[in-house]
Amino acid sequence: CDEDSLLPWQKSGITREDILESKNKGTYYQIINHKLYRETECMFPFRCSGVEHFILQIIDKLPDMEFILNTRDWPQANKYNKPLPIFSFSKTPQFWDIMYPAWTFWEGGPAISLYPTGLGRWDVQRTIIN
Repeated sequence: CDEDSLLPWQKSGITREDILESKNKGTYYQIINHKLYRETECMFPFRCSGVEHFILQIIDKLPDMEFILNTRDWPQANKYNKPLPIFSFSKTPQFWDIMYPAWTFWEGGPAISLYPTGLGRWDVQRTIIN
């Protein structure tokens, strides 16, 4: 994520109340004792499955946590409202969402059979295009 995405919580941290207020904006996840849990509903199952595929590769290195993952194609936490800690792969300056890398570009994954090793690193592709 870019460093500015976390600024709203730099002093106070992300609270339990922040997570609860964010739950209706995405899919709720927990990591407890190196096990991954997800609420039953996921609006975009292939996106959840792809993110889970990569979390499970590093789960032994992760502390206990809970987070909200936006599976939609657009950000969820508008800056006209209170900052909400929602991980999204899409973001504009008008939203508080916390940016994370789109896994399909980096590693492919279970939903991308045409590109099993990824679509390519966007940071590198952008340099090539320019």
